[in-house]
Amino acid sequence: KYMVDYVTLDEVEELLNPGQFYRANRQFIINIDAIQTVKPVENSKLIIRLKEPNHKLEIDMSRLKSPEFKKWMDR
Repeated sequence: KYMVDYVTLDEVEELLNPGQFYRANRQFIINIDAIQTVKPVENSKLIIRLKEPNHKLEIDMSRLKSPEFKKWMDR
């Protein structure tokens, strides 16, 4: 977790390696090494659970982004 003033997630995303980081939704950019589980839920949505120390955090991914995310994970 990092506190960043006056920088949008879009700007942060542009600085990151797209092979290592994925923009899950408006609130989260996920590091591939931090993913513990990916669980499918209704309407082709996904729930992503992170490893320790953020293991209680569940990140929702829309059905529209889910297919692209699966391809990113399988590369």
